[in-house]
Amino acid sequence: MHLHRDSFKHIIIVQKDEHAKSTAIYYRNQAILQCERVYNRLAQSIAPRLSEHLSPPKFMGASIQDLSKFKVIPGHSLQQNLSFSFGYADMVSVHYSLGTAQFLKEHIKRNVLDSATMLGSSWGVLAAVALAIDADMNIVRDKLFDIMAMNEKNLTGSIGHLSHILELLLEQMIPDDMSKIQTKLVIALTQLPSLQGKTVDTFGSKKDLIQHILATVYIPVLFESPVIIQGQICADGRLSCRQPLLDAFTITSSPIVDTANISPSQPLDIHIDAYSTYRKDVTEDLYYRGYQDAKMYFSSLIQSGNLTRLIFRKSVD
Repeated sequence: MHLHRDSFKHIIIVQKDEHAKSTAIYYRNQAILQCERVYNRLAQSIAPRLSEHLSPPKFMGASIQDLSKFKVIPGHSLQQNLSFSFGYADMVSVHYSLGTAQFLKEHIKRNVLDSATMLGSSWGVLAAVALAIDADMNIVRDKLFDIMAMNEKNLTGSIGHLSHILELLLEQMIPDDMSKIQTKLVIALTQLPSLQGKTVDTFGSKKDLIQHILATVYIPVLFESPVIIQGQICADGRLSCRQPLLDAFTITSSPIVDTANISPSQPLDIHIDAYSTYRKDVTEDLYYRGYQDAKMYFSSLIQSGNLTRLIFRKSVD
């Protein structure tokens, strides 16, 4: 078989196009990683001046002694309420938080969750919102992965349009009826340029809630424009509040080792390329780890007699 001269030209053009695309993707990924490094250095440099909660990370959450005082009387309404906080996370490690939230949704009685307050900072807010509206975490994580994977079609990845991508997810995820969310959700923000923390628990509409969520995950460069709440520019909640707390009965979750009630005992194995290619095997492993760590935490509390079994609708042993 003989190839026409034009066929060789086509092959050469295709090869050049593929090489150019690979080169562009490489530099795009490097740019994303560089932005992440710069942002992390910024967060670390200002953290000591902001709050003792940030640098170095330390444990924050309910103590065993306090949880042992949480009582449930069969046949009576709850006299006390639990709260669940989802702290520091990024667009990949938030899957750990979603795994924890799915465990809570499956195992804790609905009336306990309905009376609980959900708190979120940075990307952990996605888990808090999903739990507050009784969303299926599997669907949320699948949508999050699909929308994030859209970045592969852009040579600049998520740079310059990440807030638009996230807003698409939130529009699908959050119902128009806000009744389930009011008084049940607390979002931690960082105000600029003062770098002071602020918590918000009242949202006027679905759009207002989405703006607050975008504010607490706002990252310069990756987002096309800053979020302004009541005339104040806001940024990533982790800069001023790594792990929001409500009271002594706040059970916390974080993908950072030993910093929350539910957190990994060893650093999470997140490959660098997961941030630019959104590898599904990585996000699925994080989700599984969050679920299993929550199971181990509550099982330990029950077995030691430090938390009543009456808040659970099925066994966690």
